[in-house]
Amino acid sequence: MKQLALTREVTEIDESKPEQASEKKVLKMLLTNYPKAVELFQQEAQILGQMNHIGIPRLATDGYFSFQPQWSKNPIYCLVTEKITGLDLEQWLEKRDNRAVSEQQAQDWLKQLLDILSQLHQQQYFHRDIKPANIILQPNGKLVLIDYGAARKVTSTYLGKVG
Repeated sequence: MKQLALTREVTEIDESKPEQASEKKVLKMLLTNYPKAVELFQQEAQILGQMNHIGIPRLATDGYFSFQPQWSKNPIYCLVTEKITGLDLEQWLEKRDNRAVSEQQAQDWLKQLLDILSQLHQQQYFHRDIKPANIILQPNGKLVLIDYGAARKVTSTYLGKVG
């Protein structure tokens, strides 16, 4: 399968605020100009821009943009979000040799995910790609749900289609 996006970690330094520590950001670049992929990439930026929850990555100020390189006939679309530190749950489980988690841990994670999804659903979106690789376990034990490229706006047409 062809990779459609490239993700790189970058460090943002606000030169006008030297007292502020630099913040790590993630730069995601779309590697195709296919219209549906561009539409989903723009939708991901829109969703992240509307959310304000500790379990959802924040979109950086002016975090969605495109530019036209001289060497290409197609623009490159970019998305900049906060860097979420930690391992995704797939990596975390592999590191633990896939040992089961405790019932208490599972209940805590489910409560956190329900809180994140509740926020998303209040804005009328479905995530549609919830899997261990899209859930980051931060060092403080909090979960963050990432990758909103497959998210979908709830509409009566969509509900009729899946109903």
